[in-house]
Order: sequence, then C-alpha cells, then structure tokens
Amino acid sequence: MRSKLPKLTDKEFNSIFNFFIKEKWMYPVNSTVDNKHIRLSNFIDCFPSYTYPEYKNKINNIKILLLGLGTAGSYILEVLTKLGFHNFILIDGDRIEEKNIMAQNYNLSDVGKLKTSVIKSKFPNINVKVINEKISSYDNLKQKIDLSKIDFFINCADDFKLQMDILNNIFNEYPKTKIIYGGYSFLMHSDDFITKSNYKVFQKIALKQSANINIDNYVIENSGSILNGFMSALVISTYVFNYVVKNRYKDQFLGDFYRNKFKFFNQNEKF
Repeated sequence: MRSKLPKLTDKEFNSIFNFFIKEKWMYPVNSTVDNKHIRLSNFIDCFPSYTYPEYKNKINNIKILLLGLGTAGSYILEVLTKLGFHNFILIDGDRIEEKNIMAQNYNLSDVGKLKTSVIKSKFPNINVKVINEKISSYDNLKQKIDLSKIDFFINCADDFKLQMDILNNIFNEYPKTKIIYGGYSFLMHSDDFITKSNYKVFQKIALKQSANINIDNYVIENSGSILNGFMSALVISTYVFNYVVKNRYKDQFLGDFYRNKFKFFNQNEKF
C-alpha cells in the first residue's frame, strides 16, 4: 500500500493508516468471508468504527418477534435474512385469501394455507418458530412467548386495541424491549421505533387519532398495496439494522404516496 502513495511522507502515511485502524475502516482479517456473505461484509465494513466480525457476532444472539404476516409484515424476513438475521418467531392465525395475493408475499397456490407456514417454508435454512394463533391481548401474548428473550418486537398486527394493551403493559415488565410498529392507511404509511423512553408520546398520539376518527365507520376494505409491503420491509429492517450497528436513527417514518413525500424524523420534528 505504501508504494502506491509515493507523494505522502512516512509521517503522513502513518497518520492516515493509524486513523483508518482506529475507526475500524481497516482491520486484520482472521478468516475469509464466504461468497454468499461477501457483499454484506463489504457493506458493514463501510460504517465507521464497526466491522463485519463484530456485526456477525452480535446478530447471532438476536431474536426477533414478528406479529402479523399481512401486507405490513409478510416481506420483512426477505430483507432481515439478507442482512444476516436468522432467529425469528412468527405469529399469525390467518389463512391466505385470494385478495391478499397482490399486496402480500404469497402466490395463488398458497390460498387456503396458513400464513405462518408459507412464510416459514421460504426460509428453510434459518431458525423460525411459528405460532398459528390470533393474539387477543398482552396477557395472551405472554402466555405464548417469553418476552424477556426478545430483542426486537415487530408489531404489524391490524388491531388497535391490542397495540394499546401491549404499550400499556410491556415496558413495566420488560423495560429494554424495542418495539417497531408498522402500519398504513389511505395513501399514508408509517413505521415507528418505540422504547420505554418514548412510548407514552406515541400512545398519546395514537389515542388522540383514534378518538377523532372512528375508523370502523368508514373503512370497508383494506387499501394496503405492494408498495406498503415493500416499504414496511425496508423501513422496519433499517430500524433494526441501524440500532445494531449503532448508526444514527430517527424514531418515526412517514410516507405520503399522494404527495410523494417520504421521511425519517424524530418526535420533535415536523413531517
């Protein structure tokens, strides 16, 4: 390397070299990365002060719970598995209907099958546990899952009362929980990263919106499209990834398909 930079003095070269080592842009490689993971390794190594070996060791112990495998949830494993995550619990009690096909990660041949079974079958080489039931409450969820072992709880269930019940209780018992909510309505898309430090704000906003709009009175059909499915997969996976690599992240995402406006931002910022 030194011979390729003849115009640098030894002092300048050593200064640059030591800086790269300090920021982990250069590090000794003790083992080769297989061809399957080489692009992921290269991508991770682009982040300052983080290396692929560190990333690989960290995600080996991460367990992700995904509740809801509809439009918002069915594509998420497609992204997270290609980022190296491989420990999942999937919960959904629904069977695939023909009306799901154009927006969700299923084919016509899947109609009538359990959503959990179809998604699991797409990933035979990773650890996927499935629960084929509809979750009715926070207590019901605790009966099915040891939440103390969950690192990320991705909630894509289309059930407002369940969402509020979970937020009312989970941080009292499991304060380190990280919840990501995914949802959409009427050309709008939203995904939120929720922790003990900010959940009351999200809860207050959600309850206010619910009080102003009785959604059951005017929603007669689900308007979610493939764009919502892909966007959920991208945004939610980005939340998980950024947290793991300690990259800067915002706690809210809004997408407006009508105005073509899409933005990550924090609670104190405007959309």
